[in-house]
Amino acid sequence: MKRRSFLIASASGITLLALTACFPTQPRPTASPSSTPTPTPPSGVPQPLRMARSNWGGDPFARGALSFPAVDSGDEQRTLLRRSLSDRLYFAGEATASDAPGTVHGALGSGLRAALEIADAAEAGERIAVIGAGIAGLTAARALREAGFEVVVVEARDRIGGRIQSVTDPKWPIPLELGSLFVSESSSVLAGQLALAGVSTEPFAKSQEVRAADGTVIPPSDAGANAVTSASAWAVQQPEDSSLAAALVDSGAAAALSAEPAENGIAETDWLAHELTATVEPAAGAAPELLSARLSGRLVADSTAEAAIVTGSPDGLGGLVDATADGLDILTGSPVATVIWGDDGVSLRLAQGESMSAARVLMTIPLGVLQQESTLFEPPLPGWKLDAIAGIGMGTVDSVWLQFDDAFWATDATALSTIATDSPVAYWTNLQPLTGEAILVGTIAAERAAELAALSDAEFSAVVLESLRPYAPDPTAPGPSAPAPSPSPAPS
Repeated sequence: MKRRSFLIASASGITLLALTACFPTQPRPTASPSSTPTPTPPSGVPQPLRMARSNWGGDPFARGALSFPAVDSGDEQRTLLRRSLSDRLYFAGEATASDAPGTVHGALGSGLRAALEIADAAEAGERIAVIGAGIAGLTAARALREAGFEVVVVEARDRIGGRIQSVTDPKWPIPLELGSLFVSESSSVLAGQLALAGVSTEPFAKSQEVRAADGTVIPPSDAGANAVTSASAWAVQQPEDSSLAAALVDSGAAAALSAEPAENGIAETDWLAHELTATVEPAAGAAPELLSARLSGRLVADSTAEAAIVTGSPDGLGGLVDATADGLDILTGSPVATVIWGDDGVSLRLAQGESMSAARVLMTIPLGVLQQESTLFEPPLPGWKLDAIAGIGMGTVDSVWLQFDDAFWATDATALSTIATDSPVAYWTNLQPLTGEAILVGTIAAERAAELAALSDAEFSAVVLESLRPYAPDPTAPGPSAPAPSPSPAPS
């Protein structure tokens, strides 16, 4: 059952069982190759000059893109996740942040917080190991080194940056952000670090344009957003948490929407489906059946606040990563197999068979890895820590970058989406007004990310280009044929 059909039925009183069946589960990243597809008739969606895609769920060193508030989880789980053990084993990363988890500045702030905790407990000159060279680990390592500690950073990948992955390629006119494309405008800490790194940003006006399958521009409606807000407000008043999907039904918010199409063919229930797929799922990286109804409003608000884009760095957001890492002792290509911790210190066994010791260790590996690597620690983590790790959700948001000869979509709107089409792409960010380049960045979230990640480049390209049909000069023309790209090395 497609979501549109489901929501129409839901408004007529369908059961929660049918609702949850309609919101599948999640995904997996690793940067995939760019490709130069073959041309196709100009009447439909043209073939792009080149393409690049992420696959965060499939990245063994990420296993998801960002944490989200699962049902019955909240700040308590994040507090427990970041709590240290025996003043020897510490935790940081976006999932440990109560303030703006899932964001760059949330991760950065967690690194600073952990560095302060370690500095308070450690003796001068101690050796500190930091596992993970994402922005949380690098920020903590730099702060500790500047405080006089001996610091070594151990990174499993052959690159630094973690889930910030900025790719510079001479074939592309601007750096590609395969991780976060947007950052917060309001974080003074992040703003200061960006300034020190010589990376400038500017506000990105997200003007929305929604089209039907036939290319008709549909005037926006807040019916879907209001239903989600109402369901979340209802959930806050309940004695127990529930999923957003359940709250939409149990609160009556979904049933209150009309399933009768307006003159433009779009019903209020279509706007609810659009709100879930184009706003909620990209914010969480997960389906509404997995998301806490109580915290969904805060999650969407945090996501909306990410409204600045990097414009002043030849390396994109990677300029912040490189500046933070400058001068640090970093071992890349060194996965950690075992962390042996106790009252006397910490010993690390690396996958290559090497070992190292430290007085204390800071773990900044992503939540998705912690959730699946139960044998990483000796002795095992206590039950309350494992419960906190399991209680927070790990979602996936992937991106696809397409560059075209010309901006065939013929609109200056910067957030392009479709309604009542069951599109696999949540929305497209139109960078042409900002950069002057015919570049679209598609956002793919939740179960759609998992489905598309399993496709070859040719299959993937055909699917995402089809989702642009409503923006083609002639939406009724034959769709783009599947390209036959020749594989090239993955961006690094």
